[in-house]
Amino acid sequence: MKRSTIALILILLSALEVSAYKKESIDINVNGQKRNMVVFTPNSFPTKSPLFIVTHGMNQDPEYQYGSDKMYEMIDTAKFVITYLRSDGTTWDTGGTKDQNFVIKAIDEMASRYDIDRDRVYWSGFSMGSMLIHHCIGKMQDKIAAFAPTSGIQFSEQPWNNCKKPVNLLECIAYDDDVFGYEQYGIHAYIENYAKHDKHTRYSKTAKYKPISSSWYDGDLEKWTGSEKGGEVWLYSYHNGGHWPMDLNRHLIWNFCKRFSLGQPLARITEPAGETLHLCFAPKGKESFPDVTVEATATPTNGNIVKMDFYDGAKLIGSQTEAPYQATLTAPAAGKHELRAVATDDQGKTGESSCMVNCTTTATAFSLYATFKCESA
Repeated sequence: MKRSTIALILILLSALEVSAYKKESIDINVNGQKRNMVVFTPNSFPTKSPLFIVTHGMNQDPEYQYGSDKMYEMIDTAKFVITYLRSDGTTWDTGGTKDQNFVIKAIDEMASRYDIDRDRVYWSGFSMGSMLIHHCIGKMQDKIAAFAPTSGIQFSEQPWNNCKKPVNLLECIAYDDDVFGYEQYGIHAYIENYAKHDKHTRYSKTAKYKPISSSWYDGDLEKWTGSEKGGEVWLYSYHNGGHWPMDLNRHLIWNFCKRFSLGQPLARITEPAGETLHLCFAPKGKESFPDVTVEATATPTNGNIVKMDFYDGAKLIGSQTEAPYQATLTAPAAGKHELRAVATDDQGKTGESSCMVNCTTTATAFSLYATFKCESA
């Protein structure tokens, strides 16, 4: 065989590997009306794979949305199915049930075609597609495990009051969004209302957060957690962006959503409570921070709890099969530590809780310590 022929075959094989997915346009009938969606599936994926639903913005379409958010590019490695729904005309029904029924029927169709895991269905959207999410959220908690709207809220409603249980919600929006103005629409207070409704007890904020290390922009990632009944509310407010789908946010969106499933056990860290500051006044490079004890509880939704794993970020620091659940972060290094407790039930489902511990030697920390001592005197 000639070298040129071999080279051509290798090029073709390489191209096939890059496009390791299948794209289809699928029509379904919803209340007597034909509706359309564009579906991407990995070339190979297991049964009971997650389903990701996306609703585009006003005057837009699935083609613009998937060309911009690029969520579909993750499906071959992350192994999920994604469907981009097409609106009926230029808008979504953000006041009634027409498009809520479309989403429900899309889930049924995808479960029939691909045997997706109905307990791991996630919904993201952009602009008016996010307005639809907020409008439907209270009535869709039994079908959607996590919601990730971007660049949009349903400003004429208070959807948190319609939620029957704590919600898993991540909103991504640019500070400089010129359609849903951050201050004009009170974006921060709007998302925080979900956290207040769910009675979260912990709050953390990471400034200059980048969705991936190579990101050309950053922002503030805020998290509300700690409710006795579960749920998490996150808000990522980023710089150097506007009113368009930010493709690098797809990593944050997927990593948030994939941790949740319907019927998962409830894990809750009881100690430390809230974001904890650990101080050390030794010279830099010679810090010696005290050990941190982590305690957690676990409540099954179905079945029984079989294990509780404790992590410092991605590092396992302890594992127990019986309550009380406890682990120790020994001699922590300087910096912030995200401590996680992950409960696993006998059906293989997991639920987790997290808290932040900040080990610092900064002058700011010394000032806080001095102030505390003065106030206590």
